Amino acid sequence: MQRHDVVIIGGGPGGYVAAIRAGLAGLKTVLVEKSIVGGTCLNRGCIPAKAMIAAATACYRAAHASSVGMADTVIPFSDDGAFAHARRTVDGLVKGVEALLKKRNVTVVKGKGFLKQPGVVEVDADGKRDNIETMNVIVATGSVPFFPKGLEPDGKTVLSSDDVLESNAHVGRSVAVIGGGVIGIELAEYYAMTGREVTVIEMLDRLLPMATQAASKEITRALKKMRLKILTGRKVVELVRKERGAVLTIDDGTVVEVETVLCAIGRRAFLDGIDLRGIGAAQHKNGRIVINERNSIGHGVYAIGDAAGLSPMLAHAASHQGISAVEDILGLSPDEKAEPVASVVYSHPEVAWVGDVPVTPEAEKIAKFASFPLRALGRAHTIGETAGYATLYYDASNRIVGGDLVGEGVSELIGTVALAIRLGATLDDFARVPFPHPTFSESLMEAAHVALGMPLHTM
Repeated sequence: MQRHDVVIIGGGPGGYVAAIRAGLAGLKTVLVEKSIVGGTCLNRGCIPAKAMIAAATACYRAAHASSVGMADTVIPFSDDGAFAHARRTVDGLVKGVEALLKKRNVTVVKGKGFLKQPGVVEVDADGKRDNIETMNVIVATGSVPFFPKGLEPDGKTVLSSDDVLESNAHVGRSVAVIGGGVIGIELAEYYAMTGREVTVIEMLDRLLPMATQAASKEITRALKKMRLKILTGRKVVELVRKERGAVLTIDDGTVVEVETVLCAIGRRAFLDGIDLRGIGAAQHKNGRIVINERNSIGHGVYAIGDAAGLSPMLAHAASHQGISAVEDILGLSPDEKAEPVASVVYSHPEVAWVGDVPVTPEAEKIAKFASFPLRALGRAHTIGETAGYATLYYDASNRIVGGDLVGEGVSELIGTVALAIRLGATLDDFARVPFPHPTFSESLMEAAHVALGMPLHTM
């Protein structure tokens, strides 16, 4: 039996990036994927969601063209059209990933991977089982949506994000979104922009509870402007499915009747086929595999992405961990700090944060920060998008430790703040860089000036 250098179980953004990095290094590499390379992110998550949101946003902007002096124009929205755009995007990117893997001499095996002991990966391909011997294994099995009892999707009345993004399940004119986190907010706004009546139900006391108080208030304000109904601090205690639609009873006695329910409460690690005891692995309380600073559990077994650790369940975190795991296998000095990891909500306006930002009122009281409102930014006015702000958090030595951004295109700016944190940049560094004008990036420079007591374009 041929012995390989590394076998990777799971072809998502953690697994396939690890495979490419291993292939680049000349390692004899096998990638085991039960479905299509790209995983949740590429096939039924990040990419199709953003593609469909882009289609909805195009129609929404046309309907609000008066903000830039044009006549508001209603463009009929098509779920099928948006879905077709998303699938074309996905198909093209999947082919690109497959080509990259082939170029790096990675052997892709289609089947379900089982790991019962270090050094041997068992693959089930259509009922046929084969063993692959290897020096190293990387577990990159990702995560799946989590559903409380009674809220399980049926693909018709109660849907998961997979049903929407991968199967184009029919969505009625009225929608209840259970969960006010990233996925819930993005899809709730998508439905609102496409003309649906939307109710968002969040168990905690505010939307985006993992973000700052300011970001939560800003996105709540934006959603209410879109006429979404928001119920925070509430919990669904009963869901009755009917022939057409569903009736939800909330813990305060409120009754919500809709045609479609989207359950977007969260995700859990997918570890089916991984014998944790057999490989000597422990689990965190959240179910993810316990790993050391090099993404290893020992015995040549590594675990990355949503399946392991305590890092945010995000594609870019998984990719970074995959690279680090391979570099440890190579005997290099891997990046043991997979941070700072930025989070982004592709809403309207967008929300993004990174680093040490306060998520409670108590933490906010002691944080050192300065904000700049986008309404004071020339670029924001030129495109009619003035909602939001840029906030920089800093320590006693004025070193940047976090960033909290809300507004047009902040998904493209948050990486700059992440880099600043990584390099130990200070407020003075931001203030002294002549950011191009007019751009949204100027908001970072302006926030730094505010922190230094030299506000330029705000009182």
